[in-house]
Amino acid sequence: MGIRAITDNQGKTLDRYTICFCDGSLLNLSHNCDSPQGVFMWGEGCPSTDDKRISFDDLPSNVQRYLTRKGLVK
Repeated sequence: MGIRAITDNQGKTLDRYTICFCDGSLLNLSHNCDSPQGVFMWGEGCPSTDDKRISFDDLPSNVQRYLTRKGLVK
């Protein structure tokens, strides 16, 4: 899946990161998305937002590993 944009709301909510994919789907996740107490939610339609845009490399390393392991990024 190609990533169109990644945003970081800088801790305003538990689902801190939003990943918008080229197919219009989105993924909201927390910094501990691989934990039972974490957030990993799919949605549709990428919202327009003022949240800070970041690159994949700016995500925490555990989030990068989790997304890679799930096959969502290469």
